[in-house]
Amino acid sequence: MLRFHGTVRSSRVALSGLLSLSLAACGGGGSGSSNTTSPPASTVTFSVNTKSLQFTATGANDATPASQAITATVTGNPTGTLYVLVNANGDAVSQVGNIVISGNSGQGSVSVKPPSLVGVGSHTSTITIRACLNDQTCTTGQLSGSPQAVNVTYTVNATPVADTVMPHTLAAGISGQIIVRGHGLMGVTSVAFGSTPATSLSVVSDSELHVNYPSTLPAGTYPVSLNGGAIAFSGTVAVVATPAFSAQTLTFPEQPTRLLEMVYDAERGALFVAAAFSQSGNNKLWRYTYSGGAWSASPQVIPIPDLRDITFSADHSRLLVSTSFTLTEYDATNPAAGALKTLASIPSASSVTTPFFKMLALSNDGNIIINSGEISVSGDLDAYLYSAATGTIAPFANFSALLYSLGDDNVSTIRASADGSHVFGINGGGSPASKALIYTTATQVFMQAPFTAGSGYEQRVALDSSASKVAVYTNTGMSVYDSSNKLLGSISIAPLVFVINPQGTRAYAFTFDRFLIAYDLTSATGGSALAQVGASVSQQLPTANEAAVILSAISPDGATIFLASDAGIAVVPAPL
Repeated sequence: MLRFHGTVRSSRVALSGLLSLSLAACGGGGSGSSNTTSPPASTVTFSVNTKSLQFTATGANDATPASQAITATVTGNPTGTLYVLVNANGDAVSQVGNIVISGNSGQGSVSVKPPSLVGVGSHTSTITIRACLNDQTCTTGQLSGSPQAVNVTYTVNATPVADTVMPHTLAAGISGQIIVRGHGLMGVTSVAFGSTPATSLSVVSDSELHVNYPSTLPAGTYPVSLNGGAIAFSGTVAVVATPAFSAQTLTFPEQPTRLLEMVYDAERGALFVAAAFSQSGNNKLWRYTYSGGAWSASPQVIPIPDLRDITFSADHSRLLVSTSFTLTEYDATNPAAGALKTLASIPSASSVTTPFFKMLALSNDGNIIINSGEISVSGDLDAYLYSAATGTIAPFANFSALLYSLGDDNVSTIRASADGSHVFGINGGGSPASKALIYTTATQVFMQAPFTAGSGYEQRVALDSSASKVAVYTNTGMSVYDSSNKLLGSISIAPLVFVINPQGTRAYAFTFDRFLIAYDLTSATGGSALAQVGASVSQQLPTANEAAVILSAISPDGATIFLASDAGIAVVPAPL
C-alpha cells in the first residue's frame, strides 16, 4: 500500500521536494500491517528514466517551452517509509511539480523559466533526486542508485540579425568603434573600410564583431568588408566631416503644443523635428537642410497625423516613424514623398482598451522597442517588440512584466545608444525616484539598473555613442555612470538638458538660467563632482513658453549642439 504524504516546495534559488511513501511487503497479514523485517536498502534499487532534458526557445520574447516529464522507479520489495527528495539548482528550471505516484513509480513535470526572464544564451540546471528508507533527511538508508542527477539544458536563441553596422555615421578625423552584426562571423580575422584596414577587432559571437576604426578615414561612404570579401557582408559606413557651424537660430513655421523628438542626419546635413499640436491629426515633421554654408530659412513640412516619435534605421537611409497606431518608414532623403512602407500596426490584443504607440528605440539586433500610451485606461500598458528579421510585432513580455513588478505601467523615457548595444528606459512613476531599465543585445531582455532616476523631467537619460557613459537625472542634478553601472561623477545642477558627446569625453548642461556648461568626463572616477571645463557660456534659446519641452541633438564629432524649444532651434558650437 502506498500513500503520498509530502509536498513539493520551491524557492527562487533552488527547488526542493519531499515525498514520503508508506510501503508494505506482500503477505504481511489481514490488517495490512507487516511483520516482515525490512530488507537492507542495498537490495532495493532506485532509477530515473533519463539523465538529461533539453529545452529550446526561438527567441527571448518567445513562449515558454512546454514542460517535460521525469519518471523515477523503485525496484525490489521495500517496507517502511520511502522518502524521495528533489532539489533543482541553476538558472534554467522554475519548478518540478505535478507529482503523480502510481505503484512503484512516480512522475513529475519539469518546467523552465520564461525566455524573457533568462534572456538569450545557454542556461543549465541540475535536478538531484534522492531516495531512502525511514530517514526523511536521507542521511541514512539511501537506496542503491540514489542519488540520481538529471541535467537540464535550456537554450534561448538570439533573433536573426541582418547585416548591420552601427553607428552608421562616423566623424572624420576621430577614431572610434563600430558594432558589426551579421552571420558566420566567428571566422573573421580582418575588417576593412574600403581599402583602409581596421585597427583592431574583437569577435563577440557568430553574429557580432566589435571593430575599431582609425582617425585617418577621410570623408566618404565605404563598404565594410570581412576577410577581404571572403565572407559576404553588405554593411556600409558614412564618414562625415561636419561643417564648422556658426551660432545660429532656426525658427519654426508655427508654434507647436510641444516637441516630440529631434534627430540630426549628419550624412545629408539635415535636422528633423517632430512636432505635436493640440489636435494630433495636425502633427508635423519639419526637415531643415544645410547646404552651401547656410541652413534653409524655412523647413520642409511633412504632415504626419498622430505623429509620436522618430528615429533612424541602422543605415540611416530610412526614417522610422511611430504614429498612434502604426510603425512606418520614410525616405530620409525625401520624406515629403510620404510613407514608403507600413511595418506594423498596434496589436489588437492589449490589456488597455485603447493603447497607442509612443516612443521608439532601435537596437543593433534588428529589434525596435516601442512603449505605449493610453487613450482610455482599463488595464496595464504594454510595450511592443518589432522584429525586422520576421516583420512581426508582439507585446514585449519582459519589458511589460518588469514594469509591473516595479509598480508602474509605463515608461516616460526610452533611448538607445548610437551603436545600438543598449536601450535605456525610465519608468514613469516613482516619487521621489523612478527605476531605470537596461536592454542589452547580449540578452535581448530588459533588466533593472542598480540606480534610480528623478521624476518630472523630460530627458532623463543621456548617452555617448556606445553607452560607456550614461547620465541620469536625479531631481537635484545629474549622475554619470560607466558601462558597468559604476558611478563616475555628478553635478549638483538640475539642468533643462544634459548632453554627452559621442566620444564620451565631454558632457554639457543647459541650465534653467540659460547657461551652457561643459564638464570633463575623461578623469571622472569615484562619484565626485565632475570638473567644469572653461567658463559657463550664456546661451539664448527661442522660446514662447518658458515651460516648454527642450530637446537636444549633437553632431558625430561632438562639435555642434542643437537645442530646440517651442519656437525654434539654437545651433550652438560646443564649448570645448
